[in-house]
Amino acid sequence: MKIGVLALQGAFAEHEKVLEQLGAKCIELRQARDLGESYDALVLPGGESTVQGKLLKELGMFDIMKSQIENGMPVLATCAGAILLAEKIDGQIKGQPEQYFGTIPMCIMHSKLHRLLHHAVYCGKDQQTYSQMQYLLSSRSRSVRATAPRSA
Repeated sequence: MKIGVLALQGAFAEHEKVLEQLGAKCIELRQARDLGESYDALVLPGGESTVQGKLLKELGMFDIMKSQIENGMPVLATCAGAILLAEKIDGQIKGQPEQYFGTIPMCIMHSKLHRLLHHAVYCGKDQQTYSQMQYLLSSRSRSVRATAPRSA
């Protein structure tokens, strides 16, 4: 399995290290041209969601990644990554530019104290890839728990 890891800011190196220990091949997504590479799933790491969203827009990556996610790309998002996916942000500063994908119908609290460290969101329409990613991250790692998305 080849996983694209958003590598603009935050805990991307830690995600890559664990994924590679578990047998996945990782590619770092740092520029819009990196999004043209082939990968099976996407990781949005923890860090600072506002900074990540701003960089995604400035580097021309935002719309491409949003489209990939909307078209079923399986995603593992931790902390700031989960905030990027949320449709509604509780605690978002008024007047702050739209810098979030808003691809999951959920509300997430933007913690100023960064206490969302161990929260993760998994989504994707491709059940086989999702299941492989879930297995990779949950059965071999004690620190990550996977939960299946609810079926509609």
